[in-house]
Amino acid sequence: MIDFHTHIFPEKIASRTLSFLSERCQTKPATNGMAEGLLASMEEAGLDCSIALPVVTKPSQFDSINRFACEFQEGQILSFGGIHPESKDYKGQLNILKQYGFKGIKLHPDYQGVFIDDIHYKRIISYATELDLIVSIHAGFD
Repeated sequence: MIDFHTHIFPEKIASRTLSFLSERCQTKPATNGMAEGLLASMEEAGLDCSIALPVVTKPSQFDSINRFACEFQEGQILSFGGIHPESKDYKGQLNILKQYGFKGIKLHPDYQGVFIDDIHYKRIISYATELDLIVSIHAGFD
């Protein structure tokens, strides 16, 4: 059994990120926001695998978010890569994600501040498809 929509964060920012998201979404996190918390939750629920879907909320986050996501390319947690629609070099970044071994990318229009029908998303989705990357799009705020 696979949970296809999970999130994990580096230890350094997990607590702060969960606090921000809890307040914004008016929800209580189910884990501590880190890989070990997700693994414990998966074991309790009887899950075999979780797909982590990172969100790049500004173009400058591409490197740091995807560097962390690269740590989860094998095992019970598999991460997609992230890209922002306002990236100046979307083809280059998608090629990097493909070279890193990501199976797909995550887009989140509400958190990225761009409407899904914007030409930037259309270009990213088209080129990601050419690279055989899965494209996951979060529809709605939360």
